[in-house]
Amino acid sequence: MTMSEGLPPLFFCHSLPAEGESVALDEDESRHALSSRRLADGDRIALFDGQGTIAQGQVDSVGKPRHGLKVCVISKQFHQQPSELILASAIPKGDRMSVMLDMATQLGMTQFIPLSCGRSVVKPKVKSQQRWSRICSEACKQSRRAWLPTLSPPVSPGELAQQMCNTNQVLIAHPVGLALREVASQRRTVSKNHLAPLIMIGPEGGFTDDEVTTVTQQGGIAVSLGQSILRIETAAVTALALLAG
Repeated sequence: MTMSEGLPPLFFCHSLPAEGESVALDEDESRHALSSRRLADGDRIALFDGQGTIAQGQVDSVGKPRHGLKVCVISKQFHQQPSELILASAIPKGDRMSVMLDMATQLGMTQFIPLSCGRSVVKPKVKSQQRWSRICSEACKQSRRAWLPTLSPPVSPGELAQQMCNTNQVLIAHPVGLALREVASQRRTVSKNHLAPLIMIGPEGGFTDDEVTTVTQQGGIAVSLGQSILRIETAAVTALALLAG
């Protein structure tokens, strides 16, 4: 049995109304509710706004998707923002990007920063963020997370280290580095006041020596995920699982 079994289906809603009031879902969410979930008047439903609030409600009226399925909000609960867990990664090819964002969101990623690296095959594009946002939203529904990850503009590893090393523990994946498993274990045994983690994952060919040097000179720490050569999405999910554990 999955954790979501027995719970009302969860849908995204940009702005949740007050308790006792109704709201119309957008066309995409309405279509999913009517076609895939086959919801009807009076059915239980849950909504989230991606900013910490999950509302319980019931279907108020069913119409055509373009008119919006209306939901009456019965109760609302605010969930505290999760601990910061940032993924900065080169872009995998094709559908592997979708897989990475989906699994990373389920694992608790709070921010995604696309990296523009010297050996990148796929260049990050700002226009891709709308699709990425949809993937993260679907992953939040699956894992019933109340907060959508923040999606940031592309940046180089060196620029990111310069921006973040004073506020986060910046880790860069590299074959010659400290074992990430040990670094993650140490994080769980020291004071809770330590800096939140930011893990950088490079392209298939790895970071260049100059990129690694630039990051470590700024205060970043080179970490290893083991001897195997991993795909971008595999490395990203493995690293997040270790850091979130």
